[in-house]
Amino acid sequence: MLLDAPGMRLGMITRGMVLSFILGILFAAVVVRFAYHAADQRKAFLARVTEAEPVKQRTEANRTEASTLHKPVSEVERSLDQPDPNHVLGIYEGLAEENPDFIGWIKIPDTEVDYPVMHTPSEPEKYLQLSFTQEHNQNGVPFVDHRCSVHPDSDNLIIYGHNMKSGKMFSSIVNYKMESYYREHPLIEFDSLYEKRKYRVLAAFYDRVYYEDEDVFKFYNFINARNEKEYEDAVRAFKEKSIYDTGVEARYGDHLITLVTCTYQVDNGRFVVIAKQEE
Repeated sequence: MLLDAPGMRLGMITRGMVLSFILGILFAAVVVRFAYHAADQRKAFLARVTEAEPVKQRTEANRTEASTLHKPVSEVERSLDQPDPNHVLGIYEGLAEENPDFIGWIKIPDTEVDYPVMHTPSEPEKYLQLSFTQEHNQNGVPFVDHRCSVHPDSDNLIIYGHNMKSGKMFSSIVNYKMESYYREHPLIEFDSLYEKRKYRVLAAFYDRVYYEDEDVFKFYNFINARNEKEYEDAVRAFKEKSIYDTGVEARYGDHLITLVTCTYQVDNGRFVVIAKQEE
């Protein structure tokens, strides 16, 4: 019996080691499976995020990269932001190369509006449900009216964006129905590929798409004025439609920008924000 005791203890130790080894493998398998599951969930989440987010990140990355160059800050800023009708701004070069439909960037500081803007004259609504990377996306991407021109600019650049329940795209511009919101966000930034620009809100109003035979002023048909009177008439109509008086004036020769999104107060309803380019 005494001779057998050490063998019994060894057998117990060996079995214990084997059991511990098996439990360790099972635990490791559970950890790995959980990690893969978490990774799959993250991929699924990222797939639901709008395509504009990585586009924003790449734009900011361009600024960061430029700041690391061994140049004085003034030179970096000039290379990124200085208007040059023959060269795309440094911060947008990569995006312009990635997608030739990219025409500029729209931003309203301290709001959700911060997106690339597209322009496809031969396919007017191409980005209605298409992402920047040209994949199906219900958010779409803001786009310029196909009748407008950018560089040189039309008298009035019209930009359309969806009114999404998520608050994405142009949903937040409807907040301009409140004068207090306008006071907090009087400026709109729209950079073309070649220069940075700021616009001051001139009017905000509800409107709709009219039938062709309705003899009314149609905001969406004012793009280029044939003369000074036509321009002044359009500005007067914008201000008359406005929910409140901003006190901002526009004169013949001033460039305008119009942001448009759908609303549902009437059939084919729209909410419209008009702004004048700052000198």
